[in-house]
Amino acid sequence: MQRLIAIGYWNDGSDGCSLHNPQEFVDSRGSVALRESIFHYLQGGRSGAQYLGYSWCRFDCGIDETKMGSADLTDGVWIWPEGLAHYVACHDVRLPAEFIEHARANGFQTPTPVFEDDAVGDFDFWIEWCDSNTNGDPEAQKLWRRTQDEIDSADRAIVEKLIEKHGGLSETTCAWAGCEDLALRELAFCPSCAHNKMNYWP
Repeated sequence: MQRLIAIGYWNDGSDGCSLHNPQEFVDSRGSVALRESIFHYLQGGRSGAQYLGYSWCRFDCGIDETKMGSADLTDGVWIWPEGLAHYVACHDVRLPAEFIEHARANGFQTPTPVFEDDAVGDFDFWIEWCDSNTNGDPEAQKLWRRTQDEIDSADRAIVEKLIEKHGGLSETTCAWAGCEDLALRELAFCPSCAHNKMNYWP
């Protein structure tokens, strides 16, 4: 039986539930660009299991439960609930560095997974990570921010190389929907969108 690494599952209020609450992992000081890339990666997962009822936001933010989804999504290695992207984008919930590095290695483009019909989520990693990475643990906070700083630094270096490769920025706005940054010369997209969303390397 194939076992996928589970992340992003929260306490449902039932007796004996060993899962945490998402409020314990809020960190709004992270990179907005990185958070957006993770959001798109999570949304791109393939449906791994469908449930009868919808999930709900544990922050009680008022989002329609239908938008929180009723399925698990997977990239063939990790598995997460459909609503996890909402927690990342709207509530600044941080995720394990191991998952972020995995997504980054894929250029933040969710691969089409190949997995067995009886594949199941293995919660051991997620429970252990949550137990040792709550906001009450200052060392976990330092590790999270250091990981983000390293990723941001690498991304800035790539952006600089792309700008140099294309002879600077044009006066045209990036063609990616919702992006207002200037596009690279001879390319319709800004360096950040070209790299993080299109997996374009210098």
